[in-house]
Amino acid sequence: MSKYQTKSCNALDYGFWYDVAEYGNSHWKGSFSTKEVAINAYNYVCEYKSCCMRNTPNETISTLCELLAADKTEEADDFLEMIRINSNFSKECMVNQTRLFNNRA
Repeated sequence: MSKYQTKSCNALDYGFWYDVAEYGNSHWKGSFSTKEVAINAYNYVCEYKSCCMRNTPNETISTLCELLAADKTEEADDFLEMIRINSNFSKECMVNQTRLFNNRA
């Protein structure tokens, strides 16, 4: 079971998104400072909550999910699964890069 195992969109807190931002910084050669990683995490929190209210990912969350899906690492898969579990986004919507914006209701 993931340390992020929750059942609510609001349950993915800043700590979760900080871990995602840190992962991205190290795996995607972001070269961001600690402060910039923290800012990215905060932006992810805000973007995700907005998406949850609309039940569909926006460009920021879609791009983030595309990058995670492309990595094909266990850690990236865990992040994707927690985003999917705690939102109303379908799994296909989370990982299919060509259809992320076509699945909007």
